[in-house]
Amino acid sequence: MARTYPEYDYDLPEGLLQELSGLSVTGLSDELSRRTGTEEELTDFFHSYGVRLAEKVLSAGKKYKDRTCEVMEEAAQKTGLVFPGIPQRFIEIWFLATRPQDKWKIVESTARRFVFTVQECFIYQLIKQNHPSASFLPCREGCLTFLKGVYQELGLPVRVEIVQDMERDGNCRFSCELAQDRS
Repeated sequence: MARTYPEYDYDLPEGLLQELSGLSVTGLSDELSRRTGTEEELTDFFHSYGVRLAEKVLSAGKKYKDRTCEVMEEAAQKTGLVFPGIPQRFIEIWFLATRPQDKWKIVESTARRFVFTVQECFIYQLIKQNHPSASFLPCREGCLTFLKGVYQELGLPVRVEIVQDMERDGNCRFSCELAQDRS
């Protein structure tokens, strides 16, 4: 059914969802179950996954521009502020297209910092299900690699770190801070 007011349609385009379906947590589940579970192997696996994810999300996000993208690009053009809006769109695509079961929220979104928390993480649950004895958090490598890849591709000098994690804190909190100008 066609929308009455397409200028207010903020849903992700169907083509974008289809293009990213191969990187969803469902596909990840199959790949993860075939791993032996050593810390090095799982960390390498998630690093590789984060690289692929960043490349595909950026490519699909640029190819399928929705109303959210248009609004963020207009705002960036008017204000000169690319951070945090433009990268935030790719982060939202990441969650909505590949991790729709996860519960996450934005904690801080300013011209200098973007902080978000993941409270319920399906990837973490998959690790615990497939490798119950794992006492480390290999998925953090995937998330950090994805975030760094997005900021790097957009040419933004952003320091990315995980300041809370599921094992220790019951949630993962990511802090993305724009580097200060040194001029």
